[in-house]
Amino acid sequence: MLIEFGWSLDGAAWADGAGATGSVRLGPRGLLQLLQTRLALTRPSVDPAVRIAQYGRAIAAVDHPWPRDSFAVDPWATAAAMLGWRDAAVTAGARLHSAPGLPARVEALCAIEEVAELSPGAADDLQELVTLLAESPWPLGIDRLLCHEEPGSLPGLWPRLLELLGSCGVEVAPVREAPMGRPELVLVEAEDEWTAAETAARFLTGREGRSIHVLATEDTILLDQELRRRGQPALGVAGASADRTSLQILPLYLSIAIAPVDVQQLGAFLDLRVLDAPESDREPISLVPSRVRRRFLDALAAEPGTGGPAWRAVLTEIADDPDALEVAQAVSDLVTDPISPDQLTPARLRTATAWLGRRLRALGQGDPGLVRAGAHLQTFLAVLETLGGDHVLGERELSQVLESSGGRAASPFARPEASGERSTCTRPAQLRGKGEDVLWWGADRQDARTGVTWDAVEIEALTGLGARVLDPAALAALETDAGLRALRGAGRVIVVRTRSREEQATAPH
Repeated sequence: MLIEFGWSLDGAAWADGAGATGSVRLGPRGLLQLLQTRLALTRPSVDPAVRIAQYGRAIAAVDHPWPRDSFAVDPWATAAAMLGWRDAAVTAGARLHSAPGLPARVEALCAIEEVAELSPGAADDLQELVTLLAESPWPLGIDRLLCHEEPGSLPGLWPRLLELLGSCGVEVAPVREAPMGRPELVLVEAEDEWTAAETAARFLTGREGRSIHVLATEDTILLDQELRRRGQPALGVAGASADRTSLQILPLYLSIAIAPVDVQQLGAFLDLRVLDAPESDREPISLVPSRVRRRFLDALAAEPGTGGPAWRAVLTEIADDPDALEVAQAVSDLVTDPISPDQLTPARLRTATAWLGRRLRALGQGDPGLVRAGAHLQTFLAVLETLGGDHVLGERELSQVLESSGGRAASPFARPEASGERSTCTRPAQLRGKGEDVLWWGADRQDARTGVTWDAVEIEALTGLGARVLDPAALAALETDAGLRALRGAGRVIVVRTRSREEQATAPH
């Protein structure tokens, strides 16, 4: 097996047209997953929100003075920030344990680490692999690993991992770069996204069988609309977001389960349609069946508020339909006896969401949106279980837990359509330089990722704990250099950008 490894290649197509059997392109996360599979180290994934809850419990148990005040004011955000620092330190190779003379932040991380019952994350996966391979070399079934970067330039434990792969019989060698020139640069600058989309679509349509690579560093929703107008396949690049409909169902539901009940939110929940109509002459399907929905909405219009005569009359009107009555009673109980804001305990929240879970399971068989909404609820319940029965959530903390539990859902526009004349990628480093044309859509300035910033004293302390911390500029250079190398392999780069995006001025890349 031949692996082409690059620091910025996560998300690239495995073979990417290389035409070689057993040849794959992998970034750091992809290589870790492959090695875990080969060494039988795979485990069920744990949602990041659950890990934050676990780390928050450890912070509370240790009660270290450094994060104490912040944790008392905003426990969820403090736990999330400190977990990020902890994972960054572990990725860098630090073995977190108490030692004399540590700076305050590192000392707090070490004290928390000693008591934390924390599910492993990506940082722990890397450390586990290094530890296992250092104890005993294992056959991996990998012949060669070609690196785009010098191993010594990589952060943390990565140089050590590549060294250990060599001791396992893997030939680790640099990628033989193809001769690079300076590609022709064509800059197309439009006033807005619509003009840019029309220009790019015209260019892609007039290729007459010639292949092209599309580098889409922004969503291609508008460009795809223009391509479809011309009978061309869509690129289908659209980022995941927390603002998808499937991730708004649980927050909307809980907004009417907690006092005071907002009747506007209640009306929105009753009228929420979650599935398309099964037939053209039927209504879309709602969480609340149409017979119940219409009567409750009429009751709210006649008499704003819940629990009054008009509201109670709905239960009487549908008493002859046991299924409808069960739903109506569940909704009525939810809003007429809401949870007090000072009683947001895991037990109360689990009881309140029980009906929603049953309804999502009943409706969501095979529908991606409702399956995603059900997964959001299950993660939320797992977080509540981790927080413990004696924990009382504040309204702000509940909002943060809901957002973290949902994560980001895929866009309905992220549906690329097959094309034999063009390939699409989302990062410059993923391009395969073969002297062909590259259309760069959305070439606006994007800051390179630099990771966690440590001061000089903290870096010295982490180094003493076994870490190898790169300078932020050196870490950013890894991604920038990888992108420049790939772009230099193009014959021509057509850059399409806008002076403004979403009515905000943009800066060139």
